[in-house]
Amino acid sequence: MRKNLVYYRIYCVLLFTITITPQLLNAEMNGSEVLERLRSYDKAFLQNATLALETNSIVNLFRPNEFKITKTVLTTKESSIAWSSQIFYTSTPSYREKTPATTIDFDENDNLLVWNVTQRGGLKEDDFQGRQKKMALLRISPEGNISEKEGAPTVEFRQPEDSVKFLDYMCLIWSSGRGFADCLDRVVEVNERDDGLINIKAYGSFSPRITGIWNITLDPKAGYLVRSALFNKAGQESAPFVFTSNGTKWIGGVSLSEESNYFFGDDKNIFKTKTERFKPETDEELLGKLRNDLRGTLPRHTVVIDFRVTPPLTYRAGRLPMSDRELLDVVADAKPLIVDTNQAASAQVRVVSEANDEPIDTNYPEQDSTGAEPNRYTNPYSIPVLAAAIVLIAAIGVFYARKRGKN
Repeated sequence: MRKNLVYYRIYCVLLFTITITPQLLNAEMNGSEVLERLRSYDKAFLQNATLALETNSIVNLFRPNEFKITKTVLTTKESSIAWSSQIFYTSTPSYREKTPATTIDFDENDNLLVWNVTQRGGLKEDDFQGRQKKMALLRISPEGNISEKEGAPTVEFRQPEDSVKFLDYMCLIWSSGRGFADCLDRVVEVNERDDGLINIKAYGSFSPRITGIWNITLDPKAGYLVRSALFNKAGQESAPFVFTSNGTKWIGGVSLSEESNYFFGDDKNIFKTKTERFKPETDEELLGKLRNDLRGTLPRHTVVIDFRVTPPLTYRAGRLPMSDRELLDVVADAKPLIVDTNQAASAQVRVVSEANDEPIDTNYPEQDSTGAEPNRYTNPYSIPVLAAAIVLIAAIGVFYARKRGKN
């Protein structure tokens, strides 16, 4: 009886292995094929391209009833990416009463202080990553009168592999329905729908240091455009990033979405983007301008924040070092910059930072660098090896069972 039970268990293992292994291998091959096609379309787009987009979004979560329109041109050349944005505001912030909780938003004359970003630009290359911005300070009097003053430009330098500003350019690329393939390591599920679309599930990353699972819907008839994408960070159930796209534009054999929406964490601030134009060639003028602006000599009084050193170095071009007071008088992403300063200066810093917060800074903290290396699921032979191991174990079990029976 006991001998028969051993044979029965071995039979069940073998039956399971024979039944499930072809299905797993077939899913792996289908996933590899879909991923390869997606990568080929993305490569055709990203190699040499110029893309113009218009994005509508809330100014920031601290001004929920005010909106801005951002017109961006992004260009690529092999491994170089450059982008430049002009920002327009659809409304002017209104005066609000001074309260103990908001005293840092006002100057000594009770004028409300509001910073507006007017221009942004960035450059990402193999050996360099930097971005720049220009801002304007609005002073709104209790009577509603507004005066505007342009602040000094701010420039940030970071390591090329730094993930903090990864979304500066990736969200622009994703808005066209492209660029997702580089974030996928291995497709583990492929489901063809009745409407012709394909749902895939893949292990991958959201940025260089944030890993998790992507659930993506592809449109094969539109050149494998991404029609929806949802990313779940490893260990979290709620989706921190949701993307959808509509419409199709075919230009030079490349397909792009006509419009798209995306948001981070929740739908309080949805970014609505339209594709205005595309050409399959590099905008050499734009690429040269960003290289000159960020890799060349900086104009005097530019605020420089260099994150390539520890602690970050902050100074004004033509004047080093910079005092806390000088830094507060110019435009800067101030939250991580001033450490040793008085409470009033810290409060002013916080307000300037809040006026310029970006979703990725608050919703996507970097992973602890001292933790274990994340599992990126990059081994394409994992399933066949597992199946072979099961068969081998079953065979060994049969051998020893027979040997034991003879004894």
